[in-house]
Amino acid sequence: MGTLENPQTQLVDGVFKVKSGDGFEPVSVDKLWIGAERFGIHTNTPTLSATAAGAGGMTAWLLQGSTADEAVSVGLVLPTGWNAFSAEVYWSNGSTGAGTVRFDVICEDVAVGEAPSSATTNSVTTAAASTTAFLLAKTTAIAATSPMPVNAGSIVAIRVNRDQDHAGDTVANDICFHGLLLSKIEV
Repeated sequence: MGTLENPQTQLVDGVFKVKSGDGFEPVSVDKLWIGAERFGIHTNTPTLSATAAGAGGMTAWLLQGSTADEAVSVGLVLPTGWNAFSAEVYWSNGSTGAGTVRFDVICEDVAVGEAPSSATTNSVTTAAASTTAFLLAKTTAIAATSPMPVNAGSIVAIRVNRDQDHAGDTVANDICFHGLLLSKIEV
């Protein structure tokens, strides 16, 4: 069968489908970007900046380096067929302070009709933060070699925490959390 130019599409119950032959086929999604604007405050008082000065207008949560841990969280249902994922934190240094940053990415499956289970914490200390303000960086928080398992149809609650009081977090100024990139992992 030939390729359809500008095929019809459907979005039904959050599943995107494309016209193929006699019916509609689900589109496979192997990466999912969750931008900062989708997260809400979880712990303490991070600030959402729609135009993080110097960051090219990228939305960011400013997570402080001078107070207790600050965290943001989001709940989402992963696309059909996802049973595990890896995750990368996209961030930048909010100023020119030197040091390292420690992130915790905490994940929990929440199924309808069940009490939440215990969450899984994935912690990572970055290499030295750039002393160039707003230079975009990414840090692998959940590796593809040891992905986060999830149950089909569950809501996944994800919390991104700047572990400021950990010895591995030595940047004194704010950092900008821009988002999280999840990648589907086959297990």
